[in-house]
Amino acid sequence: MSGFIDLITSTKPAASRNVADDDDEAAAALEAENRVCEVSFEDCDVQSLSIETGVLWISMGLTPKRFIEASFPECKSFGTVKIGSKPIGRIFLAQTNLVIKFIDEEAVQLEAAYDVAVAVVEHFSSFIDKVVVLDTLWLSTLVSENTSTNSPPMVRMICSGAAKKDLEAAQSEKLRVPFLETGNVVKGFSAAVLQECEMLGLWAVGVFSFLEIRHDARTALAFIPLLKVVSEIECGCTFDCESVREELLKIESEKDYARDAMFL
Repeated sequence: MSGFIDLITSTKPAASRNVADDDDEAAAALEAENRVCEVSFEDCDVQSLSIETGVLWISMGLTPKRFIEASFPECKSFGTVKIGSKPIGRIFLAQTNLVIKFIDEEAVQLEAAYDVAVAVVEHFSSFIDKVVVLDTLWLSTLVSENTSTNSPPMVRMICSGAAKKDLEAAQSEKLRVPFLETGNVVKGFSAAVLQECEMLGLWAVGVFSFLEIRHDARTALAFIPLLKVVSEIECGCTFDCESVREELLKIESEKDYARDAMFL
């Protein structure tokens, strides 16, 4: 393969090679100039994975973190995501799933959201088959006509074009995760990840649980229908939803939420 590439390169006119090199350097310089932050992945070698492709789960904040921990009770550390020298999230491997748990809702500042999203998707591009982003929104921000039924626990989802057909087919009257109503705006890191996946044609879904109070563990229960929907889609994931529910209810009985919020 390298010989074939070398052959193509060597047959280009010298002037064309120079122009292309200049264009590449200019593009790299422009990208570096526009980059808000430097994102790195410590102790995270995707090439060392024994699985070819899988699902990348991303959780933002405490409520999604609770749900992820209940859904993947057996996982091992796989690295750290950093902005500069500051850790902002930890990476875990659970069977055919990679999980990134960001420290809290503010772990990725708005101005850095795009840089971090591009870095994450690019770093795991050889592994990604599907992307699932879990985040929370305030109930007071929801634009909806169904105000009488809008009380936690509840979720909404948005997805890339590549995922819409699968997600629609997996739903039924008894198994439903509603799409986020038109008129709502999702911003920040979760939105940036979904945007990057849409641009690259990747299968991606963002699921948002709505909160009334900041660290309400009960709201994590709202994510459970997502497990049932994902289990209906061919992605190598199966879940014991009842065990997840029991684990979340156990967490709900704990009163020391501050302890869990300190770090992952």
